[in-house]
Amino acid sequence: MMDEIRKIKSTSKDLRNFGFIIGAAFAIIAFFLYKSGHRSYSYLLYSALTFQAVALILPEILLPLQKIWMVIGILIGWLMTRIILSILFYFILTPVSLLAKLFFKQFLNLGFDKPGTSYWEYRKPYVFNRSDYERQF
Repeated sequence: MMDEIRKIKSTSKDLRNFGFIIGAAFAIIAFFLYKSGHRSYSYLLYSALTFQAVALILPEILLPLQKIWMVIGILIGWLMTRIILSILFYFILTPVSLLAKLFFKQFLNLGFDKPGTSYWEYRKPYVFNRSDYERQF
């Protein structure tokens, strides 16, 4: 994770894009606040215009904000990956495994066959027709 934080790109183009994106996000939020009748939309609108202007004129000023924003994004990504994978494992894969064991279902043939010479499973011969390729599902 520290290596990913060290590799955050902060070129002038990246800072300019960061300023434009944050400014656009503030402008969109200000628009929805204006449509819903909140008076606080003007603060976000001024912030949006400020970000857009700074990104256009002097994007290097946005470097500390961009670094903080990207570090927070990396940390949230790290945390969410663990949460999503834990949910996937404990609420999907574990119940499927328990149900398979309950009904004696084996998805893989993992047993050893000592007298057998090979584990190859032969298919029944089948002659394909042209119509088989029409609807492959």
